[in-house]
Amino acid sequence: MSFSIYQASAPVYVKLLAGQVGMIEKAVADAETRKFSPKILFTGRLIPEMWSFSEQVKATTNHAYRGTARLAGLSIPEIPDAVGTAAEMKARIAPLSPSYKALIKFRWMPAMTAKSLSRWAVKQPG
Repeated sequence: MSFSIYQASAPVYVKLLAGQVGMIEKAVADAETRKFSPKILFTGRLIPEMWSFSEQVKATTNHAYRGTARLAGLSIPEIPDAVGTAAEMKARIAPLSPSYKALIKFRWMPAMTAKSLSRWAVKQPG
């Protein structure tokens, strides 16, 4: 049984970004319930050296889009740069649509079965 670089990265990014959308929605709901601005949660840090949540969303989406696009041989999709509000963060995550995921998988599958790129396939135990 082989394990491709696609299987190791794209589904992980999809799950991570979906989790971030859930965290954004929970933060907004909590802020509305407790009557404060969600921006406090998005810009807050536990320690000074830590990135804020909005900066973490920006870094995650950069890795997800740029990494998967480069591995699939696609151009990097245009994504909004602003990440200050819940709507802006969700807009930044949104380009990873089902059609984009399908295109990435389609582009990777021939490469992953080609002998010239067989080093990307790793045998799994069992």
